[in-house]
Amino acid sequence: MALTLALLLAVHLLAASFWLGGMAFMLWIAPPALAARLPPEQQGPLRLALLGRFLAAVWIAMPLTLASGYALFALTGAAVRASPGLHAMAGLGTLMGAVFAGLYFGVFRPLRAAAAAGERERAARLAGRLRKLVLLNLGFGTLVVLAAALARYGH
Repeated sequence: MALTLALLLAVHLLAASFWLGGMAFMLWIAPPALAARLPPEQQGPLRLALLGRFLAAVWIAMPLTLASGYALFALTGAAVRASPGLHAMAGLGTLMGAVFAGLYFGVFRPLRAAAAAGERERAARLAGRLRKLVLLNLGFGTLVVLAAALARYGH
């Protein structure tokens, strides 16, 4: 049982780290690097390609994060006696999954279609919405990390 829990925790931490780190990269690292090296007309297609690859990977990381977290919750009996921090972590993680699904289906797919159709204004509006949703999810992820830290020390 201890090995199972350790493996679940490793999967949980690796998948969550990828998801959170990727959001930070897409928000704060890639845009200025692209702006410094490429003319504006080349940045959009590359940003969209980067985003598409990242979001495809999140479709792996997000379910792994949630499933491993739920499994840890169930296998350790935490669902019954969990601290408020663990409940906050579980609730916020679930919310992050929902925000991600809405971001993907409600914003990214229409953004990709608008870009393909050459609808630059619509694509720009959708890109702005997408950035806000990624920022929101990164904020939720930060709260999850804080909740986990509090839960670790009995809160």
